Amino acid sequence: MLERNTKPTRSLAPATRPLPLCYLLAMSDDEQSGSVSVARWIGLVGGPVAAVTVALALANLTSLAQPAALCAGVATLMAVWWLTEALPMAITALVPIVAFPLLGILSPKEATRPYGDEIVFLFLGGFLIQLAMERWGLHRRVAILTMLLVGTRPDRLIAGLMLGSAIISMWVSNAATAAMMLPIGVTVCQFVARSRSGDDEVAASDNPAVRNFGTAALIGIAWSATIGGIATPIGTAPNVIIRGYLAREMGIEISFLKWMVIGCPIAVVLLVAAWLILVKLFFPVADAAAGTSRDGREFLREQLQDLGPVKRGEWAALGVFAFAALGWVFGKPLSGMLGLVRDRVDAAGNIVGRDDMITDAVVAITAGLLLFIIPVDLKRQVFVLDWQTAKRMPYGVLLIFGGGMSLAAGIEATKLSEAMATALRSLSGVDPLVLVLVITAACIFMSEFVSNTALTQAMQTVMGPAARALGVNPLLTLLPTCFGASCAFMMPAGTPPSAICFASGYFSVAQMARAGFVLNLVAIVAITLVMVYLVPLVI
Repeated sequence: MLERNTKPTRSLAPATRPLPLCYLLAMSDDEQSGSVSVARWIGLVGGPVAAVTVALALANLTSLAQPAALCAGVATLMAVWWLTEALPMAITALVPIVAFPLLGILSPKEATRPYGDEIVFLFLGGFLIQLAMERWGLHRRVAILTMLLVGTRPDRLIAGLMLGSAIISMWVSNAATAAMMLPIGVTVCQFVARSRSGDDEVAASDNPAVRNFGTAALIGIAWSATIGGIATPIGTAPNVIIRGYLAREMGIEISFLKWMVIGCPIAVVLLVAAWLILVKLFFPVADAAAGTSRDGREFLREQLQDLGPVKRGEWAALGVFAFAALGWVFGKPLSGMLGLVRDRVDAAGNIVGRDDMITDAVVAITAGLLLFIIPVDLKRQVFVLDWQTAKRMPYGVLLIFGGGMSLAAGIEATKLSEAMATALRSLSGVDPLVLVLVITAACIFMSEFVSNTALTQAMQTVMGPAARALGVNPLLTLLPTCFGASCAFMMPAGTPPSAICFASGYFSVAQMARAGFVLNLVAIVAITLVMVYLVPLVI
């Protein structure tokens, strides 16, 4: 875990270049700090031991077929290594390529095919758009304009920081959003402290409201960077994982627009609740600074002025982003209008479905290609995106998705999923409201200590078959898993944005945990109500 500084970092000025954006998504806290935790060593040794134990127990004590027992052992090994991060998550994701062929679970072609799944390329295109926005500073301009729009009173400044973080996080990874917003947030905190006491040090200020402002602002950035990702299918890794699993294993395709109809209400409720919890309940900021509204607006205008006029690269990146967003929303109906569809037929020649040629992945990769084609300065051969910038993409994250899907394929092929689902049939008949409530609460509190990506990967292969065994729509088990895994608001290690903002030193673990517990409860209620009452109307 990142250690807390004793005071805010002075060097995080607006002009400071943020941490490399994409890399933070795939990095654990220990990788960022350079340390190796005891939990990793325990996981490294305990993973194989647990895997062998599970495989032998299932083979000898149950009627489970040997391939299914061996697959359970591989799943156990990957789950332990993912949850303890004994190895880098991307490396653990490669285990099925070796284990499945050697154990006779899948052929090498079958084990490696999921790593090239369409969902992987959707996220790849999203990364390219994100890197282009970062290269030209578009994301920073959006954040400052959002704060100017909301207002510069202390409570409104926090609202602006949170709203800007949430909007950017809808399209850019939550870790990248937090890394970009952190210098802006720290500078705003220093401005508020300076306007009240003439000192940049928020933590040392003799005004409790000023200290509260720093705490609320930095926690707010962390939370909203997480909340915004819930709203879109590409906003955070669990969304991509579960959406892909639903389409691949359950035959349920959720369009970009339908996802936003479900995710946006949750995000809006959580964002408003987070702001109220921070500035009204736990860290009141009403008296943080006299005259901050006028001076704050001047300060933000200065920051905007420092960025200069909108550059050609920004306009181009914004244009490609708008193209992608429209394509994600209207791609499916456009396929039908243009006749870009193909019927799926079974062995008997019966039509069993329809494939649209304009999919989210096609739109994402088209946008990525355009970034390399559209010139910013043709004479100097400068384009919106170049390989020097693009090679910073976190390819490890793409491997994590592939590994999870390969594991799911093995579980499905060996019928292990059916066996796991059978064990949950005792819950049959439970009211859907109670079922969703329990799943959501369990995932939210587990994600406080476990990576949301790892948790989602581990849970998807259980919750899908569980829905079949319980006779309920798989959306009622998989979507709560997805949204719940993204709502870790208590612990700094719960999500990358929390870890990044915690490093600023503006808040303690206890402060975040107290306020985060309340927001967790709000999240449980909000997700449950949306799943039970809104999802059936949308899908």
